[in-house]
Amino acid sequence: MKTGILLTNLGTPDAPTTPALKRYLKQFLSDDRV
Repeated sequence: MKTGILLTNLGTPDAPTTPALKRYLKQFLSDDRV
């Protein structure tokens, strides 16, 4: 059995600000597919 690593791009926050990062993390962490 071989072990592999899958890298994907799930996007980035809209801006480098705290509110944008909070929105991004809320959406990212609540996604059932992640």
